[in-house]
Order: sequence, then C-alpha cells, then structure tokens
Amino acid sequence: MRSKAFCSVLILAMVLLVTVQCGPTPVPPTPEVIEKTVKETVIVEKEVEVEKEVQVEVTREVEVEKEVIVTPTPEPPPDLATTIRVDSLSESGGKNFVDMIVQPFAEEMGVEIEVERGTYGNQDEWLAAIKAAPGEHCIALYISDFGLYNGVSQSLLQPFRLENMPNYSNLVDKWEDRVIVAGDDNAYVATVDVGMYAFVYATDKIAERPDSYAPLFDPQYADRIALRDYGLYRVFQTAAYLGLDPNNLSDEDVDMVFETMTEQRDLARAYWQSSAQLDELLANREVWMADYWFDTITKVGEDGTNKLGQLDIGWWFPKEGGPVWSGGPAIAAGCEDPQRHLAELLLNYLLRPDVFIEYTAANGYIPTLDPSLYDSDAYFAAVPYRAAYKDAINNTGILLDIASVLANQEEWNERYEEMKLGE
Repeated sequence: MRSKAFCSVLILAMVLLVTVQCGPTPVPPTPEVIEKTVKETVIVEKEVEVEKEVQVEVTREVEVEKEVIVTPTPEPPPDLATTIRVDSLSESGGKNFVDMIVQPFAEEMGVEIEVERGTYGNQDEWLAAIKAAPGEHCIALYISDFGLYNGVSQSLLQPFRLENMPNYSNLVDKWEDRVIVAGDDNAYVATVDVGMYAFVYATDKIAERPDSYAPLFDPQYADRIALRDYGLYRVFQTAAYLGLDPNNLSDEDVDMVFETMTEQRDLARAYWQSSAQLDELLANREVWMADYWFDTITKVGEDGTNKLGQLDIGWWFPKEGGPVWSGGPAIAAGCEDPQRHLAELLLNYLLRPDVFIEYTAANGYIPTLDPSLYDSDAYFAAVPYRAAYKDAINNTGILLDIASVLANQEEWNERYEEMKLGE
C-alpha cells in the first residue's frame, strides 16, 4: 500500500510538472514581436510500475506546437545626408515645407537634417541657376508645365528613382502617368497643385450665374468685361468657346480664334495685369465680368471674409472647359547622392496620404491623390468652394500640350499684341 501511495504521489507530481511545462510562455514586454511556431518534445504521461520491488519507468513522448516570441533585431537607419538645399517661390512656402515635411520626417527617422533655403522669382530663374551652378541646388518646391518641359528637355531635372518613392503610386493615374516630354517616361514632379481659371461676375448686375464663355462675347456687356492680359490663355479659352481642340489647332482654326478674339476686344474695357487693378475695376463696377484666380477670390483673410463677399461677386467655370496648370516639387540635375536620395525620401514622405492631405490643406491645394486614400467629404466640408473647383478641373480641365504650345507661342504672342493694338 505504501508503494502504491508513493506511486500516486509521484504521478500527481509528474502531472503537475507536465502542466507547468506545457503552459503558455510569458510574453516579454517588448513593443514589437514576431510570432512563429516550433515543434517541441514534451512528456505527457509518466507511469510507474512496481515489479518485484524494482521500479520500471515507462515514458511516452509526443511532439506539440507552441508559440515562441522573438524580438526582431532593429535595422540600422539608412545612410542619409544631413543637409539639403530647398528652393521655393516664397519664404512662407519654404517654411511650410520644412515645418510640415522635413522636420517630421527627420524625427521619424531619428536624425537631424539642416536645410539651406533659397527663393526664386520664377521657374526659368531656378533652371538658369542650375545651369550656372551645377550641384548647388536640389529641391524646388514648385515647377509647373513650361518649367517642367524646359527642365526635362534640357536635362536640368533629375528623374525620380521610384524604388525610393513607392508613395508616388498614390497619385491619381493622370498625374502618376504624366509624360512631360514625348519619349521620356520618367517621373520628374510630385504633382501637388492643379488649377484653372474661374470667371467672376457682379451679382448686383447679373442676376443669373453664367455657365459658359458666351457672356464674354455678348455685345450686351460691351465695356463691362475685363480679360487677363495673357495671350496663350486667350487663345486657349477662345478655342474652347468655339468648340475647337486647343492642343490641335489648324491654321484655319487659329485664324478663326483670332477673328473671334478681335470681336471680343471691342467689348472689353480692359486687359488686366494685376489683381489690384482688377479689384478696383470690379469694386467700382467699371466691369461686371472677368477671369480671375479661383484661389485668390475664395481665400479667407484674417477678418474672416474673402473677395467674393468684399467685392459682391459670384463665380463660374465655363462648361466648355479651360486650360489646366499643374506642378509641384522637382529635383535638380547635379543633386547627387546622398542628397538626391534624401530628396526622394522627403518627397515620398510628402506623398504619404496623411501627410499629403495636411500639407495640401495648409497650402490651399486640390488633392491629387487617389480618392480612395483619403476622406474627400471630410476634406472639402471645411472648404466647399474647393469641391466645385475640383469637379471643374476633373470634368472640364484641358491639360496643355506644352510642345505644341511652345512651337506656336512666339507667333501667337506677336499676333495677340497686334490684335490688342487694333493692327
């Protein structure tokens, strides 16, 4: 009996031992783990037989699966440049980029990045600076249509190495797949801003909102129309009004466009060259209709008002469509690794949906991301005007064929100046 009792105690102890051995492994308090399954041999049963006072142990072993917690070895941060040159059209634009892109990126990477900032008056000036001082410039925050074409065709811009910029695919197809120069399929710009001209009207003089270019050619509004003094846009908008393709105008089409522009000249009170000039014309009701930058008329000032309220004007986008401009950050030729690599990583960070939406909202841009990557209803709820702007751009905007425009630009501009003078 003592022998059997002893055996029972021993068996119970073994069962408890097995229970402990097969219990869950405590998880260490680590912020990041990888789980994997391994096979382990454990004792699941142990019996003791007593035979002629000689103890014989019989052991049965089985394989069981159990989870093991493995802490990954952290990867070292990439070898990044510690300085970079960023050029912008304005001081505020450069500061925004540093505050919203460079500094948060550096914090996430656990590094410090010193930014050398510069400004340029226009994109031709920046391209000329690249020619004059190769390697001194890296990121320009805004290069658009004509600057992009000139930069690519003159080998003044670095193509993006998209293996360093996987977020580039977050752009809508129109901007992700855009070809700047025929035959060159490389990406050269992170398109963050697109736009087109709106038209404004005096709401106390014109009761019904227009929806076409037609009123701008209507004799009943003679001497009440102001037109921006920009020959290429006058050609494009008039061609759209006539139902022509602005990117494919025959000689006969161009003649028709200029004949129509001549008729419109006799209705126009002014060809405006600055917003201050146009604001005065609208405020004094010398003109009732004009083209204007949509961003400018809808931007809310510190007093909580915008020019729509200040000038008592409404707006419309002609259903016939109009030329669209587009642009964003680009990288200068001569900007080589490690600065080039850092520039690509910064632009990749910019194109991350949460970062991009915050950046575009702060700058008043229309998002160019795939709509499935952000909540457009929430984005436009605070800026309802921009929803209409987005729809106009997407539905009626005409992307310029820059090569075609440049081939005709000199002739059209000369003819435009002669037309204004009545020659």
